[in-house]
Amino acid sequence: VTGGTGFLGRAVVARLRASGWRVRVLARRPADGAMDQVPGSLEDEDALTGLVAGVRLVVHVAGLTRARFAREFHAVNVEGAKRLGRAIRRAAPDARIVAVSSLAAREPLLSPYAASKAAGEGALLDNAASANWMVLRPSALYGPGDSATLPVFRAAKLPLVPIPRQPAARMALLHVADAAGAVIAAAQAGVTGQVWEVGDGCFAWEAIARAAGKALGREVALVPVPEPVLAAMLGLARLLAGGGSPLASPGKLAELLHGDWTCSSELLPPTHLWGPTIGLSDGFAATVSWYRLHGWL
Repeated sequence: VTGGTGFLGRAVVARLRASGWRVRVLARRPADGAMDQVPGSLEDEDALTGLVAGVRLVVHVAGLTRARFAREFHAVNVEGAKRLGRAIRRAAPDARIVAVSSLAAREPLLSPYAASKAAGEGALLDNAASANWMVLRPSALYGPGDSATLPVFRAAKLPLVPIPRQPAARMALLHVADAAGAVIAAAQAGVTGQVWEVGDGCFAWEAIARAAGKALGREVALVPVPEPVLAAMLGLARLLAGGGSPLASPGKLAELLHGDWTCSSELLPPTHLWGPTIGLSDGFAATVSWYRLHGWL
């Protein structure tokens, strides 16, 4: 497993071990634990070869989601995937590959991140030269321990909660435990060469904000903000951060304001293989409980 020490990766490793797999993890800073850990990163071809040598399954979770420059996304999400693919071809040619990508990969012209995820899928699979693969494109993830969606809950505590003025926009969300379950399903499915888009329904911005408020135990007063105003607000945030805030970049704004982050009905996994089990209300409630317990909210 690459990315096994990250938010999704930890959940994937736990589910794999619970399913009886012996797990080997690539780790920049190996820590104590029962799993086998290989020191290194996606930049280290020798470490990647050692990671995959002799394995039956490779789950590629590692990736860069925030960066200031396109070249940073490319270096990790594309070049790193190439190295992993070459390592698989050398040391584990018969392994099944589950590439955990992103729903953003279907919109490669939207942002540098989206472009890197789309290119990374091909970089991994082309260099591995294997037909035994699955690509998983999760929607926006959330859950206990996630810092990326924390601003949604912090915003829901405000007297007035800003949301994009996009009444027709829809997005899918997915609890991290369900995402990990989808990885297991892709690993064990009796199919190959498929792309799965995975999420839990589709929600408007208003529904997401109100669900966050409910999890916090309060009613929210929503303020729909026009796109130009949102762009100006994020531009100001980027300026105040000295141009160094990846979350306020033009690419992240484009992703935020893209009106359709729902899963394609043609790319959903068969329901007998996988389906979400944690609804938004329960998932948000558990997430808020974790944030409060750990002093994040």
